[in-house]
Amino acid sequence: MSQSLLSSLNLTQRPKTTNKPSVAKEKNQLLRSLSIQLEMAQHLVAGKEFIIYREKDVKDPKTGEMKKVKVKRTFKPWYYERQGCYFFDVNFKGKPLPIAGRKSTIEVGDKNNLPKVIETLIQALEQGELDKALLANRKMLEKEKQADLDKRKAKE
Repeated sequence: MSQSLLSSLNLTQRPKTTNKPSVAKEKNQLLRSLSIQLEMAQHLVAGKEFIIYREKDVKDPKTGEMKKVKVKRTFKPWYYERQGCYFFDVNFKGKPLPIAGRKSTIEVGDKNNLPKVIETLIQALEQGELDKALLANRKMLEKEKQADLDKRKAKE
């Protein structure tokens, strides 16, 4: 009986999407990272220590129950100081993100300018000004991944 019901439907292959590739996932990842960098910079300017925590599920050895525990998370700053001048590297997935050509470092000057520079980057990201850079970075990472796979296959 279910066959007669299904046969009444017009079944077809799913049409392929022709939309441009979305960088929404990358934008959200970079936005989270830039927000943490902004917090770190604000703490640096204020002279305070920056500590960030994350929750981790840990099994209690005595009871065997799972508990949520706060664990200190290490987050490397993307800014650094050279000869009295601060610089900020825009990183994505552990690598520099080329923003203009092959340039990924911003000269900040005084450390008090760090929060303003990071806020500007966040605004540029939200307005889509970094979409091309993120898309180009995605393509570069895909090529590197494919090259690694090819090397592994060649060794076998």
